[in-house]
Amino acid sequence: EYHYSIRGLGQDPAAAKASENDSSRKFGQTSAPDMLETLLESRHNGRGFALHDAALLLAMMRKLIMDLDETLVHEALFVLTSMNMLTENEAELSNMSIPTVVKVIWAWQWLHRHDRDKDEALFRIHMAAPTHVMSEFGELAMTLMEAKFYREQYSRNPFRARTFSIADTVQLAHEATEAMGVWQDHDCK
Repeated sequence: EYHYSIRGLGQDPAAAKASENDSSRKFGQTSAPDMLETLLESRHNGRGFALHDAALLLAMMRKLIMDLDETLVHEALFVLTSMNMLTENEAELSNMSIPTVVKVIWAWQWLHRHDRDKDEALFRIHMAAPTHVMSEFGELAMTLMEAKFYREQYSRNPFRARTFSIADTVQLAHEATEAMGVWQDHDCK
């Protein structure tokens, strides 16, 4: 289970007094699901958030996740180019080949769980021999790219190489995040 510290989402003082004896709801908890549950239940005199408030919270969390995706894709591109694992020509980054995009997606996925500055040797090892999760995201990325090319088959020049821009790669990361979320949701049912 991942634990996050989300500033501003601690228990409110009224809820803290009511649940002092409950060890799972102590102030200072760091599990995002527990904190959100506490936050939702503590509002409106124990009745939880209004539907409007919950929808706003959901939209905000989705935006935070998508912003993190974009930041990590750009970081993955920076890391791979600074470590000479991608092309040295910046112009080629605007038209990346499918294997290059998969490599960026591997790095993007790896950066979700690791700090490259602390684990640079591990990063190099995993880029040479991707972990199972990195491989799964790579396969998902390839499927999403092929689906994009299929949707564009009648509007795309058939003689032009199948390449992706940085913006396309960011969009691909967003789609991979959403697709993996849907898969995990179905897997949990």
